[in-house]
Amino acid sequence: MTRSLGVTQAPHAATQLSDFRVLVAGVLTNGVALKSAEIFDPATGTRSATGSMIHDRRNFWATQLNDGRVLVIGGEGSGSCCAELFTLTGGGKLTPTPTPTASITVITPNGSEVWQTGGTQTIQWSSQGVTGNVKNQVSRDGGTSYKQIANNVPDTGAFQWTVTKPAATQALIRVISISQPNVQDTSNSVFSITR
Repeated sequence: MTRSLGVTQAPHAATQLSDFRVLVAGVLTNGVALKSAEIFDPATGTRSATGSMIHDRRNFWATQLNDGRVLVIGGEGSGSCCAELFTLTGGGKLTPTPTPTASITVITPNGSEVWQTGGTQTIQWSSQGVTGNVKNQVSRDGGTSYKQIANNVPDTGAFQWTVTKPAATQALIRVISISQPNVQDTSNSVFSITR
């Protein structure tokens, strides 16, 4: 006979470990996704709390890797942004290893440049943990409003822009992840667009 898990476990992911225990992660209680995880031991019928996930998830995937870690990825909730790895630690507990937070940093233009309309300039950025493509936008009013330069740009860190009119002295560039719109960055300071 086995005992029920400590919280309502649906829709969760159950992953059999190499020692035949089962990691049960991702819970839904009263319609709210939680971060909690438990290890169930079918040999003894017992369960024990283990390290919680970093993000709440539901309807996601989990699998044990060859090195014993468990990869958790996808789904819905705040965890849809990134993957997590559970690592076996002392006492047989699995603890999540944080994945790098996704980020974008605009490198050029980043203030004081003068770009001429009709000329070709390189918008440069760096990114970490970004999945998919980005979009580039320009503001000509110090960030009050933005206009699309290019959508669905490969996240290679550079985009060749043929600078368009009108001229502006308060221009800014913004680069945004398409799949994670909250991951974005804007030029640190304004630059100029001249005729």
